[in-house]
Amino acid sequence: MAATLLNTRFLCSDFNLKNLIGVSENFEEHLIITCRGFVKIYNVRDQKLIQSWTTKTWHPFTSPAVYDPESKKIVAVINHSSISRWNHAEDDIDKVKRENFETSINQLIVSGGTVYVVFNSGRIEDLESALKSRKEVKPGCIEGNETITYAAVEKEKNIAVMVVKDQESHLKVWKLHLGDGSSPVCCNMVVKDENLTAICMLSAKLYTLWSSGVMYCHNLHSDPIERLPGRQYSTVNVIEASRNARILPVSSSHMALIGADLKDEGSLLVLWDVKFAMVTSTRRLKMYYDPPYAWVSSVGIIVVDGGSLSCTPYVIANSTLATVFGSRISSEAECPPETCYGWDATVDVKKGETQTIYANKSEKLNEVLRSVNKLSLSESILAGTVIGPMVENKELALLHEVIAVFEDIPESYLVKVIQCYLRCKDSEFDGLFKYPVMQMEVKCQGEEGVVRCPFGPGKASFINAVLRKSYTDTHLAKELNMLSFEDSLSLIQYLYFLIVAGEVLLCPGNEALSLAEVSEWLSLILDTKYHQLILSSEVDVHRLLLSCFSRITDMRKLLQELIAIEPLVERLRNDKAPLGNTSCSGYSLERLVITR
Repeated sequence: MAATLLNTRFLCSDFNLKNLIGVSENFEEHLIITCRGFVKIYNVRDQKLIQSWTTKTWHPFTSPAVYDPESKKIVAVINHSSISRWNHAEDDIDKVKRENFETSINQLIVSGGTVYVVFNSGRIEDLESALKSRKEVKPGCIEGNETITYAAVEKEKNIAVMVVKDQESHLKVWKLHLGDGSSPVCCNMVVKDENLTAICMLSAKLYTLWSSGVMYCHNLHSDPIERLPGRQYSTVNVIEASRNARILPVSSSHMALIGADLKDEGSLLVLWDVKFAMVTSTRRLKMYYDPPYAWVSSVGIIVVDGGSLSCTPYVIANSTLATVFGSRISSEAECPPETCYGWDATVDVKKGETQTIYANKSEKLNEVLRSVNKLSLSESILAGTVIGPMVENKELALLHEVIAVFEDIPESYLVKVIQCYLRCKDSEFDGLFKYPVMQMEVKCQGEEGVVRCPFGPGKASFINAVLRKSYTDTHLAKELNMLSFEDSLSLIQYLYFLIVAGEVLLCPGNEALSLAEVSEWLSLILDTKYHQLILSSEVDVHRLLLSCFSRITDMRKLLQELIAIEPLVERLRNDKAPLGNTSCSGYSLERLVITR
């Protein structure tokens, strides 16, 4: 299995984005969230606040607080000039002694279980050494008109790197070897007619992304500093490289890229395989921030999305050809025979084992399969090959059959088929098949009045067949961007009608749609068209969204009431007396046993 991003989970939203400084890792799946006025610890597993600290000083914290594994304390920078350390059991950190420094502090970095202090002068020291010499001035390599824009430390490689910018936005990279007493070396970093949009150090290699989309790689150990930005490593075309992005080191073999989405107003979280220089997994985010707010920890990638912090866990696998590329069969392979043979003719062969690709299909569809001459390919590739021309020619009957007989259909072609159906008139589906009986309108209580199906019975039956197909939610969410806003509204209206009219089952069936299937499609479409729905000024759109919200709220209330009576029903089913007093005003429940 290739490295992948898992489902994103909400973490918290009780902060002002303007005051958010950073997120770091604590222990036991806890995260430290630092704002200008407070430091909080959250449990990622249950999204609960564990502890919170603040001081009487106005906005005292100037760098993300970190956890020191050696002392098992929280370490924070106060007003760029002092460091405060306290235990998790401490209630009032104003009573904790603060260590004042002569040189202003830029940030704290944790690497290999050691906390390093980065001073604005360009000096980097481990925490204990810095505390011992805190009353001394820390001379460094940075001039007064320069500011640090990026700093990273790798204890195992005994190396640190800083990127500084002067008042004219010229970039300079400093390389420092920790603990050996050698002088830092630097070099200007520039690419003609391009701007630096993201940077990251991983395994003593400096990766830089530029506005053209080209990513460079410079080996800090073996390559001279004068060769910056290094060799051309890859071209990133999955995010908008001309806008500011973030690159985070996830492991020795993978990085995370966060940048503006090419197709939408939101942003994209990308898991990048370093060895093969390719994308292994992506997650869409609702909003793009310039620059993106993102941090990495062992429990997941933390990003700010829609004013809230969310955590996206990940699974890292070894980078091999099998996990990254998968198996591929030549598209030039010849057409296989239509009969299957066994090695031993005396052995009874099961019926399913003798079936070929042509089994259980109409003659017309078999002619299409023979004409493509790619039957050695996987079913998903073959389905995409035949669906494309059918969509262009609006061969509705064949499309319906392909949807029915192929099990593995790529999500992109499922969306293309639905898009084709939505743009066809109801009359084009008449007479193709004998459709199941379906009510076309339902009368509702309240202001909704009569809710009518937006499609005819034939068109609705064709769309239902697509909605029942299996898919991967992350892939489908990405492909749903192909749907226009008008098509999405039509589909939302239809899904809402199915729920209101009771055309869905609580349990999945062979023919009818289940409530879970309809709810999942509705959720993915609402999530994909989030910005357009919010910004729309049409009254009908807002009325439809309000109707969906009201209906789902009523269903949730019903579910909660059913859950509440479950214990009573279970006791009655097991022939047991109800718990507590069963008497009601006017009547009571009694059990009589009549014997002769």
